[in-house]
Amino acid sequence: MTTETLADNNPMASDTQGASTASNIRSVKMGMPVLVTLTSSGIGRAVDLDWMSSKFTSFSVTGSSSGTFSYIVEGALDDLQQTSSANVAWFALSSATTANSSINIFSGPLAGIRLNASAMSSAILTLRIVQGIGG
Repeated sequence: MTTETLADNNPMASDTQGASTASNIRSVKMGMPVLVTLTSSGIGRAVDLDWMSSKFTSFSVTGSSSGTFSYIVEGALDDLQQTSSANVAWFALSSATTANSSINIFSGPLAGIRLNASAMSSAILTLRIVQGIGG
């Protein structure tokens, strides 16, 4: 099962059924950090990033202290809004790991990011993403 946690101030946020969540809007800025949570093995939703003005993308993965899991964080240079999902080329941003917390920085433009959990048992994984924009 894949679930999505909404940032409080993301006007474009939607819940797992795709419904608008206007009650969570506090400002018109893009909500950061963006969170994606997985409760079973599989691929989390792809997060569309601002590849045109971003200097870096920081991402962390935290796992529950109970249970076991193995995951890879994947990135894409293809614009997710203009490339069909079948044609997006995903590459590993991290090694396969079972650590319950990690933080990484990707320097340069990155168009998309997602969490790929290959094995999970009684665990919860959360991917947090923040972009650095500007001079």
